[in-house]
Amino acid sequence: FVLDQMLWARTEYAFSPSVMTARKVSIFGVKTQTIPRDFVLGVSQQFTPGGRGDWVTFVEWRTLEGQRDDFAFDGMNTLEERDWLGALLAEWAKKPVRRGFSASHEEANPAELPD
Repeated sequence: FVLDQMLWARTEYAFSPSVMTARKVSIFGVKTQTIPRDFVLGVSQQFTPGGRGDWVTFVEWRTLEGQRDDFAFDGMNTLEERDWLGALLAEWAKKPVRRGFSASHEEANPAELPD
């Protein structure tokens, strides 16, 4: 498992005008997640303090069953990634980006977010 995560596993993302596809490839197989753009409820980015701090980017969406779900993007979770990934997803989804602290989904005071 560890060697798979370190050497082989990867996630690939593809965006079309109507669908986002995330494909996780590992020695254990391939898992695919497809999210129609029309089902996207929003884009959020959560800051988790500690050490250098991490930014995680989520697409919030409605499943075919009508349930709300979050899709978290794999990545470096850096400030630079937050900026370009948030802009890319906002443009694709035609939704604004919300930023907050941890997983609370509460809007943080912009003055309290790190630079």
